Amino acid sequence: LNMNITAISNINWVAGTSLMDDGSVSAWNWRIPILPADTFTPNEINAADEGEVVQVTDMTDNAGSADGAPLTVGMVGPFVNDGFGNPTYFFPRPFVAIGTAVVNPLLLDGDNIGEVYGVNTAFTLVGRSGRFQLVNGVGTYEWKTVLWFPILPIEPFWVPFEIDPYMPPNSGIQLQNGLDINDLGQVVGTYTKAGVLRGIRLSPVITPVALALDPETIPG
Repeated sequence: LNMNITAISNINWVAGTSLMDDGSVSAWNWRIPILPADTFTPNEINAADEGEVVQVTDMTDNAGSADGAPLTVGMVGPFVNDGFGNPTYFFPRPFVAIGTAVVNPLLLDGDNIGEVYGVNTAFTLVGRSGRFQLVNGVGTYEWKTVLWFPILPIEPFWVPFEIDPYMPPNSGIQLQNGLDINDLGQVVGTYTKAGVLRGIRLSPVITPVALALDPETIPG
């Protein structure tokens, strides 16, 4: 049993993956013991089906479930064979673990793959939604950078919002991925311009809206 910790929260939780004796990979989160006498065992996140690979990328800095655990996010999926029968192409779907319950955020229309890389304390996710195609044994990926906004708490799910159309026109910027998001809603990620890969920080802009009210329709 080998453990790999890939995310940590400010509320004394960590998350990661474990390579099991049978060769499978499972996702876990667990609270770090504060005192030597504390005994907190890892909680398995049942995100992966048999034969799938799971990756944990981030967790919130606040509690997101009844047991006090933060939300844990990442992606999970199988590897798809190429034209020679080799498991070459990762076919991921995004996941959010609320405690040990797993929710798969929605993808953009027409997409069939997705990856979540970051989450903030408002439970907003950032990553990418895309489409994978396998033609004559050769796989291709087409990605769009997205935010996922939560619809909580009755039946939790996340709705995607594409960021790419809001880049400055004629800027030559092609977003590649959103990798993290802070509590101000700022996103860091990568983009290409003139064939060069670069880093980027995106900040939300609040646009004033003019409201016209008819006094005759306001009670009182």
